[in-house]
Amino acid sequence: MILIIFMPLRRLLQRWGFSMIFNIQRRLLWVVALGGIIAVCTRNFVNFELGYGPVIGSFMGSFVVSLIAVKAVHWFDVPNHVLTIPSVIPMIPGVLMYRSLFAFINLHGVIGEVTNAFANGINSALIILCISLGVAVPISSLAATLPKTASVILKKNLKNAGSVVSSLNGKEIHEL
Repeated sequence: MILIIFMPLRRLLQRWGFSMIFNIQRRLLWVVALGGIIAVCTRNFVNFELGYGPVIGSFMGSFVVSLIAVKAVHWFDVPNHVLTIPSVIPMIPGVLMYRSLFAFINLHGVIGEVTNAFANGINSALIILCISLGVAVPISSLAATLPKTASVILKKNLKNAGSVVSSLNGKEIHEL
């Protein structure tokens, strides 16, 4: 019971710390903390409950936060990376990277040590890759649809501007 209450509180404090490092406005601290809690809870659900492992879990956690941030940037008038990056940085597997480097430094020529070091290194690299892909995919899909939307809006504006100009041709315009 204490662990259920303590873990989100710990994640909240981590996100606030990383937000302070990135010099994020105080009004956005709770948003980043909430995004971090959503990311970690999604990662843990996909990892432990669904059994897909930490790589896919990290991808899904960062993907969900980035999807939410695509909509939230309009609510808070900030760039997307302000909300997503501090939310997903604590998901970076520091323990796996430490274990990998520690195993490489203390190699004694035993085959199991080399395998363990490579396994930890590859796993941490895949998790980092999936976190970055999870943050980038919603933004890139939005950017792919944006030119189509912009061209539709431009065509509507040009059509409306043409009708306004044609209606003004018969009238005299006075400038102040």
